[in-house]
Amino acid sequence: MEAKPSQGLYPLHRCKTIHLVRHAQGVHNVEGEKNHDAYFSEDLFDAHLTPLGWQQVDNLRKHVKASGISNRIELVVVSSLLRTLQTAVGTFGGEGYIDGVDAPPLMKAGAGGSDRPAISSLNRTPFIAVESCREHLVRHAQGVHNVEGEKNHDAYFSEDLFDAHLTPLGWQQVDNLRKHVKASGISNRIELVVVSSLLRTLQTAVGTFGGEGYIDGVDAPPLMKAGAGGSDRPAISSLNRTPFIAVESCREHLGVHPCDRRSSITKYSELFPAVDFSLASLVETDEDVLWKPDIREEDKDIAARGVKFMNWLSTRKEKEIAVVTHSGFLYHTLNSFGNDCVPSVKSEISSHFANCELRSVVLVDKCMIGSDPPVTNYPGRSSE
Repeated sequence: MEAKPSQGLYPLHRCKTIHLVRHAQGVHNVEGEKNHDAYFSEDLFDAHLTPLGWQQVDNLRKHVKASGISNRIELVVVSSLLRTLQTAVGTFGGEGYIDGVDAPPLMKAGAGGSDRPAISSLNRTPFIAVESCREHLVRHAQGVHNVEGEKNHDAYFSEDLFDAHLTPLGWQQVDNLRKHVKASGISNRIELVVVSSLLRTLQTAVGTFGGEGYIDGVDAPPLMKAGAGGSDRPAISSLNRTPFIAVESCREHLGVHPCDRRSSITKYSELFPAVDFSLASLVETDEDVLWKPDIREEDKDIAARGVKFMNWLSTRKEKEIAVVTHSGFLYHTLNSFGNDCVPSVKSEISSHFANCELRSVVLVDKCMIGSDPPVTNYPGRSSE
């Protein structure tokens, strides 16, 4: 009978130790325990630590020093909120700060309403405050090419479907998605809309995330002119809307199918005046030189393009972004992700999108920072 070990054996260089710390007691914890409605109070904006919270920090600091953890830490990653910043620098920061030394303090004296002196960064590990980027991925609504392609796949080769526009049903799908993003609060949180530079995605993007009816004569140009792309739709306002950027790098499979060939940027700029087509590195030329009549982009190439696009998104300053793109692009791009997840999560991430489907994901920059011995947990005592 074959012996099966109950332990797992891994190469040391592949093992990472992460010391997870919840922030110390904040003023919101105290008030929230008294009355849950207190969490809705603006008085608790970016809550700071309580005096008891600082005692908890002092106790944890003693523990990480006595256990040797503080000497082994190579990086401190901290949420960008006041209470977590105070907890992080108080626990893992240096001793008393001496004014005039070359290294700036990790925390200035009295930061966040505390009675604490400045905390030194001298000979300390790096501290990084991070946020993840939340993306709302949207496949365009039904286009005329979808209808004709379902009847006969050869229709995708037809010049009649050049730069395919939305169908009436497609516009209904846009209306429904618009209601959803408004009711769910997504539309109020979006800081940027990134859209593939094809007609059907532009129509979907401005119809979903654009403003209400456009009033002629206002200073702001419309996101879409009335009747753009053969639709029966009125003009769509850009007033008080988030920026819209059209890019080439999240287009559908390039080549062969005329429905995936775009019109000129000059034409698009006329139809969608408030959309930004100026990113020269992403919208290379006025005419479409990326699409080839006899060469269809390979799956591995669209996946590589998609990963490059995701990397570009991660460099943006915006933290909540809507991306309006295509089924093939999404499928091959997202299949490059989730390999470190369980199969059910991988499947959820990378399955095909329906027309006008929206999925919300978080783009996280993962850092591999070296191996470490096992951690000694600390229970979070209130006082000693």
